[in-house]
Amino acid sequence: EPASIEVYGRKSTVDATLKNLSATGACLAWHKEGFELTTGDLVCLTVELVKLRKRHKVNAEVVWCSGKEMGVTFIPAEELVAKFASRSE
Repeated sequence: EPASIEVYGRKSTVDATLKNLSATGACLAWHKEGFELTTGDLVCLTVELVKLRKRHKVNAEVVWCSGKEMGVTFIPAEELVAKFASRSE
């Protein structure tokens, strides 16, 4: 499924492809040269559910990166706020 990745704290969004999805996370790939992620990055994923004709946004944390692929675990909004707060201390 088509998707986009927005890294919190950066001003860019990159187009991606959802490779697999589970109840707790996902694997995505992108093609843009120079786009890099680091384990621990906080992201907002927008996934186009083509067959359902819906768009879904979810917050996530990068748990692994390899080349132009990443794995994420989904995080609820209140946990996202807590992670931002702990990084600014």
